Amino acid sequence: MVGAGPIGAAAALGLLQQGKRVIWLARQAPVAQLAEALDLRVFAFSAASRTLLESLRVWSALQASRVAPVYKMQIYPQAGQDASPLKLDAYEARTEALAWIIEGQHLLATLTQAIHGMGGSCKLGQVQGLLWDARRMRMQVSLEDGSTIDTGLVLGADGAQSTVRELAGLEFSEKAYHKTALIEHFEVQHPHRDIAFQWFGPHGVLALLPLPGQRVSMVWSAPDALASELQALNPNDRALRVQTIAGAQLGAMHSISEIGAWPLRLLKLPQTSAPGVLLLGDAAHAVHPLAGQGMNLGFGDVQALLDAALARNAAAPQHGRALGEPAWLRSIARSRIEPVWKMQTVTDQLSALFDEPAGQNATLHGLKQTAVRWGWSAFVQSPSLRRLLVGAAN
Repeated sequence: MVGAGPIGAAAALGLLQQGKRVIWLARQAPVAQLAEALDLRVFAFSAASRTLLESLRVWSALQASRVAPVYKMQIYPQAGQDASPLKLDAYEARTEALAWIIEGQHLLATLTQAIHGMGGSCKLGQVQGLLWDARRMRMQVSLEDGSTIDTGLVLGADGAQSTVRELAGLEFSEKAYHKTALIEHFEVQHPHRDIAFQWFGPHGVLALLPLPGQRVSMVWSAPDALASELQALNPNDRALRVQTIAGAQLGAMHSISEIGAWPLRLLKLPQTSAPGVLLLGDAAHAVHPLAGQGMNLGFGDVQALLDAALARNAAAPQHGRALGEPAWLRSIARSRIEPVWKMQTVTDQLSALFDEPAGQNATLHGLKQTAVRWGWSAFVQSPSLRRLLVGAAN
């Protein structure tokens, strides 16, 4: 297992719980203790991701005071509150919550502690080479320190710049969005009432996610030039810019964290497996963050792997060790094509729909805006369409 993030940790823990021998390899030691300070990176976890974490017996180990449920979501097609928002409601959708907001380091520390409880640990090292032996169905992994590991399967959860993907020769295509995701936490004047807010417009996509207490996490997918401008502002001026878009929803805002920035891109792979190799998470796909589904797609990869490994072992225990078999890995990769394609397509098209590129033909711009208003109105007025949207995200 290569990669020190939550996706790799979840896969390692699940395979350990199935009785597999797992070597967890990372360039730096994963977080094992939860810090008192709020982590800058937070993620929205779907019902399916929660089910996976429950099956791994880590959901109940999360500190309830550090988890924020999202019971409602209000999405605006423009800044402020002039337009009718698209309102999503967990009660209307007959689900416990639309999502749960969890700090990345909180989840990783909990997973790491569970791995240690299973007798596992993380080996520090950097993969330098992969050599597949088709006769033995084994992979020799070479590390930078000169040592080697003989294994049946290499799982690459080492992020969008994946070394495992490069060494396995798996091709990919990418599309730069020319936008940057800015992340910052704020204290707010008015309670968020467990509501997530989102505004589309020329500013990009601004989302304010509820955190425990009277705090929110900003995820602002801004055009690169605007992102640079916002980063150069002092925290008070930046908070005022956020307030201007949010209107009076949350009142005055005060920054309580540093600001983080990540360039946005779409990453697609025609194949996410090779003999003895399977990619998971951002190593296999990257999506626009406007739907908050990147981590959930990664946990979907983990669930598919664990389900397939369990079924394989039950059907043919003698083959349980040959996890690097190319045909078996291809079958897992194929099972993830549709959900990944759907999410990438929806987020990519939504991003394009609300973009207002410079020099766009005025007539085309007007037609697009009319289509957006019609489509928006249909969702705003239809409970069944709203339930469909929530169900797709979960």
